[in-house]
Amino acid sequence: MGREKQKMKERVWVPVFLSCIHSTHASDKALVRKQCVHLIITLSHAHTNALSPFLPKILANILRHLRYPDSSVRAACAHTIVALSASHPFSSFFKPLAQALFTEQNLHSQLNC
Repeated sequence: MGREKQKMKERVWVPVFLSCIHSTHASDKALVRKQCVHLIITLSHAHTNALSPFLPKILANILRHLRYPDSSVRAACAHTIVALSASHPFSSFFKPLAQALFTEQNLHSQLNC
């Protein structure tokens, strides 16, 4: 019964938390963007299974941050993708990364993919 309660709580707070850290604005500083990306790593280590349904949205957000001109944000994105790929199958990462590599017009995104 306790395990089911924990899963129910994760279904409620994980999407809310992810929407908060995904909602960075253009006016946010690079440090804010970098820390939001790093929070995904922390969340992944603590709640790997709870993130699985949200992986496409997480990857889309990380790929969006790869366009940012600050190299520390892009490095945090690359580090996050590596950390996520350790606990999720590579096939879930291949398509979004390949699309960004071959169709993205932004040089920063292409280089980091």
